[in-house]
Amino acid sequence: MFEWLVKVENLVQEPLTLVLTGIDMLKEQLEHVLISEYFPDYRGGSDPNLACQYFANRFQALCPNRRIGVVIADTTDTDAFPSLFKNMVAVES
Repeated sequence: MFEWLVKVENLVQEPLTLVLTGIDMLKEQLEHVLISEYFPDYRGGSDPNLACQYFANRFQALCPNRRIGVVIADTTDTDAFPSLFKNMVAVES
């Protein structure tokens, strides 16, 4: 879906915000599953921050000449939602 979205002609010049949600679930899954089993070039082990950076870099590689902001969200921290939306707006500005 993302690959299709970054190629939509009317949006090519627009900045994008990639929101990686479920960091809480990612942390849990990294205790049981190695990302490198599915993405052999991943070298970050079970560090969720390195995993998010890896996936953000993969998305950026799909459209290297385009600005993509990345926001990482823990969906269990509802107090963080206001700052999440502020970060999304800041990325697009």
